[in-house]
Amino acid sequence: MIPDLSTVLQSAIYEISTFMLYPVMAILLGLVTWSIIELGGFLFEFRFRERDLKRMEEGALLARRYLSEGDDDSAVRVMRENGSNYFVHSFINDLQSCTGRKGELRAVKVEKLIQDYETAMQKRLEKTRFLTRAGPMFGLMGTLIPMGPALMGLMRGDVEALANNLVIAFGTTVVGLMAGVTGFMVSMVRSRWYRQDMSDIQYISEVIFGDFTRDTDMKTPPLDLSGEASSATPSVTLSIDERDSKIRGIIRTVTMRLGESIYYTLFFTPRRLIIAKTTGSLLASPLVFMGLIISIDSLAIIARFFEIAIPFSYLILINSLICAALVAMIHVCRVRAKRRSDQLIHLHPDEILADDAANREIPYQDIVRIEVTHGWYNRAVKILTRNNRWIDLGCIERSQPKSIGIMHETLPGRIIER
Repeated sequence: MIPDLSTVLQSAIYEISTFMLYPVMAILLGLVTWSIIELGGFLFEFRFRERDLKRMEEGALLARRYLSEGDDDSAVRVMRENGSNYFVHSFINDLQSCTGRKGELRAVKVEKLIQDYETAMQKRLEKTRFLTRAGPMFGLMGTLIPMGPALMGLMRGDVEALANNLVIAFGTTVVGLMAGVTGFMVSMVRSRWYRQDMSDIQYISEVIFGDFTRDTDMKTPPLDLSGEASSATPSVTLSIDERDSKIRGIIRTVTMRLGESIYYTLFFTPRRLIIAKTTGSLLASPLVFMGLIISIDSLAIIARFFEIAIPFSYLILINSLICAALVAMIHVCRVRAKRRSDQLIHLHPDEILADDAANREIPYQDIVRIEVTHGWYNRAVKILTRNNRWIDLGCIERSQPKSIGIMHETLPGRIIER
């Protein structure tokens, strides 16, 4: 007897959809894992985002002046030292391939570089946008596929099969929506970030390479690395005190002292290095939060000996909240340190020294060498003075990836990178 065509088609569809259940479940688990990884990368990116448009603008103007004078090396150095977020800083690094070009070829190369970075940003967003759409889609598939076996079990009176398939259906829905919501949130915030970065990139490239009808900005008194305009023209002879009041550049560092996170700003003047404390807090110390986590977990273990069972999920939630509080405190301290640094940069070096009793100065003639140790996560800085004393300045903030160039320019030949 030849089976009915409709029966064959229904059986084929049922078998194919049932066969896809486990691949869909595996894909959903992969999407959830991917969403967690993207969320971690998003938090890491948020931690190190910093935008200083004024400093970028003044660095671009200084680089433009160097280019007009034919000093391409100085222009590249200035551009590197005035970067901002990842894409902006990477774009500034790649701009050095355009400094040696002239005329229309340089304009074309700059425009091509901008388009390449726009494509790179879109590529970065495609990952989480895929999560936004794929998560709910596969969640819906994971919901509908078990409904067939569930209805078959209901028809046979098999309540256990019905319950198991419904659990799978509802579980896959939740998992898919969770992956989609995570991807949507990350994509939404990153889109705003990258639109701002693209605006900064276009603005910087126009300031550096744009054809202005008036170049009065380049013929006015030159800018220094601190982003302030020099108050004297080359024809004026400055006193030693006036020359020393000019800050060539700054580097922000963070270190640990007796369990306290302390933020410093290094001000490089023509004759001396000024180390200024900008903020410090025990609440921003990872050691304090680690000790808190260990204490809570130890109390939970001890409680079990007294037959007091604390659910494991509660411990995970408490530990996660503690870690989130640590990240928030570090971000707050970092913002406070940057604001304080921006305030101090407008003061005379002597006023910076008098601002806090912890502030100190080191004349350049007393510095034997500066060691920069490159780790997988940070760069530690130590200074050796003439009296064989080592001064630990902590780790350079990752938002200043080209800060080593300031030290090489100020103290050439005395920087050792390991």
